[in-house]
Amino acid sequence: MDWIFSQIERGWTMIKDAPVLAVALLVLGFLGGIYFRNERISVMDERLKGKDDQLSDYRERLHLIPIAGTSYSRLTNN
Repeated sequence: MDWIFSQIERGWTMIKDAPVLAVALLVLGFLGGIYFRNERISVMDERLKGKDDQLSDYRERLHLIPIAGTSYSRLTNN
């Protein structure tokens, strides 16, 4: 427990000695976290869209929903 308090005290001393650097690192970390969060959300959205496309393809193959496409593509030989 004493080790934790000594680390906090050392960190506080660094913040007191260089407040501009501490604030800059805090802002940089915050912006980096937002960037990586947005990247992860966009990747998850792409994966979800792919799953939705796959699900609609399966539904078409099982004839649960009408086949998408033009009227020409739905024509038969009859």
